[in-house]
Amino acid sequence: MRSDVVLKQIHILVDWCLQKGYISQEEVPWLQYAFEKRIITLVTFVPLLVLGFSIANSAMVIGFFAAFYFLRTRTNGYHAKNVGWCLFYSALGEILFLKLIPQHWNKFFLLVALIVSIAIIWLLAPYNHPNMKLSQEEIEACARSSKNRLSILLIVLSLLYICRQWQLAIGILSGIFMVASLLVLAYCV
Repeated sequence: MRSDVVLKQIHILVDWCLQKGYISQEEVPWLQYAFEKRIITLVTFVPLLVLGFSIANSAMVIGFFAAFYFLRTRTNGYHAKNVGWCLFYSALGEILFLKLIPQHWNKFFLLVALIVSIAIIWLLAPYNHPNMKLSQEEIEACARSSKNRLSILLIVLSLLYICRQWQLAIGILSGIFMVASLLVLAYCV
């Protein structure tokens, strides 16, 4: 399906919500952005999952996607301009964080990557994308939620480490590391 057709359908749906009084005029850009973001997530998820399973073991891929999507929904971060670039950058990030970087990780690098990622997410999340226009209360709620989710992942990561479930733990760490990287990229771009 072409992206202009999808965008037209989104505008029709958003206009309908506005006419029915489900949203106010101020919420129109937010709802359009929310629909676009979810559609892109759905369209890109399957090919990225296939790519993940072709470059890394199942436990790593499951941990990566679980951590990435669990955090990303609250932290936000860099977003590409269209679906094609989103798929390209996501595939590139997946290759980088599931294939290339883990080949060179040692315990010291893992610890440093985790500490830096925690600090980045704790201090920078959420990124208020210009299309979202979050209020101060919404930003604070997302910040609390992202910290809570990060804390949950750190507990799970600790338990996996204790239980010697290395591949799943590395997948979760890779997902956390990618979320932190996308936050930094969003603020830099």
